Amino acid sequence: MKKKLLNYLPYMLIIMIIAFAWIIKDAQNDLYFDLRTGKDLLKYGLDFKDHFCFIKDLPYLYHHYLYDLIIYGIFKLFSYSGLFIMYLLIYTLFGFIVFFVTNKFINNKVISLINSIMTISLMNVFFQTRVQSFTYPLFYLEIYYFDKLYKEGKIKYIVILCLISLLIVNLHMPVWILCIILALPFIAEMLVTKIPDAVIYVPFKIEKPKSYKLIIIAFILIILTGLISPFKLSPYTFFLKVLNNTSYELVGEMQKTKISGDLRLIIVFILATITLIKARKNMRLRNILYILGLGVLGLMAARHISYFLLVVPTISFITLFKDSKIKRPSFMEGINMTAVSILLILLFSGTYIVFINSMKISKFDYFEKEGYPKDAVKYIKDNLDYKNIKLYNGLNFGSYLAYNDIPVFIDSRLEVYMKKFNKKEDIIGDYMNVRNYDNYKALFKKYDFDYALVYKKTGMSEYLTKDEYEIIYEDDAYELYKIK
Repeated sequence: MKKKLLNYLPYMLIIMIIAFAWIIKDAQNDLYFDLRTGKDLLKYGLDFKDHFCFIKDLPYLYHHYLYDLIIYGIFKLFSYSGLFIMYLLIYTLFGFIVFFVTNKFINNKVISLINSIMTISLMNVFFQTRVQSFTYPLFYLEIYYFDKLYKEGKIKYIVILCLISLLIVNLHMPVWILCIILALPFIAEMLVTKIPDAVIYVPFKIEKPKSYKLIIIAFILIILTGLISPFKLSPYTFFLKVLNNTSYELVGEMQKTKISGDLRLIIVFILATITLIKARKNMRLRNILYILGLGVLGLMAARHISYFLLVVPTISFITLFKDSKIKRPSFMEGINMTAVSILLILLFSGTYIVFINSMKISKFDYFEKEGYPKDAVKYIKDNLDYKNIKLYNGLNFGSYLAYNDIPVFIDSRLEVYMKKFNKKEDIIGDYMNVRNYDNYKALFKKYDFDYALVYKKTGMSEYLTKDEYEIIYEDDAYELYKIK
C-alpha cells in the first residue's frame, strides 16, 4: 500500500504545484453577496426574504444557503486567507479526481496526468470564489459513479449518487437539474439495448447495464432528491426559467457562447471532433451523447460551456488512449521513487512557502482588486445614515455595497429583481431600460432615490450632472451624487 502511494505521489505533487500556480487569486463578485447571505442566515434564519435591497419584502430563495453558511463560517474563523486556501484545496482536489478517474479507465499515469493538467487548465476561470467551485467536482463524480453502477450494478453506487445529488441541491439549487440531465445518456443507452438489432443499426458500441432495475431505481431516486431541500419544487423549474430569461443578458456568462477567439473552447472542440471521427466505433453511446449534448448546452450560454470543458477532455482521453502503451520514460525506471518523492515534497514545500511569503498570504485581501468602490463605501459609512438611505447603484458593485451593510437598489442576484420571481416589481427591467434622459427621469421618480453612486464618464453621470445634482464624493472611478 505504501509503495503504491509513493508511485502516485510525484503525479499528485505536480498537480498541486500547477493548481497553486493557476488558481484565480482575485475575488469574484459573488463572494460578497455570499458572505453577506451567510451572515443574514445566522441572523434571520432561512426566512426566504431579501435583506439587501431598500425595497422591502422582496422574496429570496437563498438558493445556495449551505454554501453560504460554509464560506461565512470559514471567513469568520480564518478571514480571507482561509477562503483562499479553501478554494485552492478544492481546485487541487478536483485535479486529483480527474487524474484518478482517468487512470481507472486507462491505467496509464502519464496520460492521466496530461488529462488532469489539461482539464484544470481549461477550468481554472470557473474555479473562483463562487459556489460552482464546490459543484463541478460533484458533477464530475456523478458521471463516474453512474458509470460504475452501470457496469457493476452495486447498490453502494446508488447511495453515493443520491448523496451527491442531495449535496448539490442544497449547495447550489439552480443547477441541480443537471444531476438529472447528466444521467440521461446512461438511460438512453440502456433503452437502446432493448431495441432489436434488426430494427436499428448504430455505428458505435452499446453496453448493456449490469442491472436494468438498479439503473432505473438510481434515476428515480436522483429525481426525488430534489425534494429533500427547503425549496419545494424550485429545483425542477428554476434552471429553465433562467435559461430563457432575457434579463440575464446583463451577465456576460449568460449570453450566447462565442466560439471564435476562445482558444480553450476551440482546442476541446477539435479534440472532441477527432475522438468522434477516429474512435467512433469504439465509443459508448453515452459518451457520444455527452459530447453532443453538452456541446449544445454550452452554445446556449457561456456559463454552461464549463460543463463541456469539465467532461469532454476525459471522454476523449479515455477513448483515444485506452490501449496506449505510453509509460514512464525509460530513464526513470531505475530511479528510487521514494527518494524522488521526498525531494519533490521538499521542492514543493519550499516553492509553496516562497510563493506564500511573496503574496503575504497572511494578509491576503480579496478586496485588493480594482473595480470596487472601497473609498466611496468608507465615505458613505462615515458620513451618511447609510442603513436608511435609498441609493441608486450599478449592478457590478451592488454585492460589494450589500456586503458592507449598505442597502442597494440592485446587485448581481438578478432573480431577486425580476418580477417573474419576486411577484412585485420589475426592478431589473427598470434598470435595463435607462437608455435616454426621459427613462432616467422616470426611474428616479419611481424609486425616489436619496443618493446615486455611479461610474464616472457614463450616461448616468451625464444625466445627473445635467440636472445639477451635487457631487458629495468622487475619486478616479466613482461619483456620489446627493439627489435630495
